[in-house]
This record gives sequence, structure tokens and C-alpha cells, in this order.
Amino acid sequence: MARYGYSTASEAPVSPVLFNHRFLNLGMRYNNGIFIIEDPGYYRIEIKSYTYDGKTDSKYVGFNLMINSSRKLTQYSRWAAAAPASAVFYLNAFDTVYVAMIGNGKLAKGAGFNDIQIEKIN
Repeated sequence: MARYGYSTASEAPVSPVLFNHRFLNLGMRYNNGIFIIEDPGYYRIEIKSYTYDGKTDSKYVGFNLMINSSRKLTQYSRWAAAAPASAVFYLNAFDTVYVAMIGNGKLAKGAGFNDIQIEKIN
């Protein structure tokens, strides 16, 4: 299980997001924004981002969850309205998981509002 946050107010696009705040890491391999799966099985992955840039719906940021360089889940945040996204995936050994930031806005509120959590559930 691991949870990493991003505390930099970056503007999209960024890929991969280099999460710079480690909340916890219990046995996950994480390096330069990429998780490498060592133990195959089912994993629950949650991503969330937050912005209040622009004060209108015209500015937004979001995260794409990428597994083996293929987009598997998308999450968006418009002005002060974060919406986390999560799903369960079967991951094989040596699969790679990372997050790409999309949109035309800027992240806000720090690591607690912009993060990824990944945990093995079986």
C-alpha cells in the first residue's frame, strides 16, 4: 500500500507526475513518478486533483491513470470542485503505473488534495 501527494502548484500538462510527498509506503516500489508492481494481484487505485484557478469552469486540471502507458482512468477538477476517481485493476508483475496531469489550469492546496493511493486487495 502506498499514498503519495503532489505539493507543487504545477500547470498541466505534466507526465509522469513526480509525487513529492510520501504519506506512506508499505512495500511498494516507487521511483521518479512510476510504481512498478512486484506482486501480481488486484489493486485499488485512487487519484484526485484540486484546482481553483480561474474561478470559472473554463479552467480545469485532471489526472490520467496510466497502466503500461495506456490510459485506464481519468479524473477532473474544476474550480473548487475536486472529484476523486478510483477503480480496481488486476496488475501483473512488472506492470508500471503512473499519473499524467491534464488540463489548462493549475493544481492547488498541496499534497493532501492532489494524490494517488494504491493498495493490494487480495
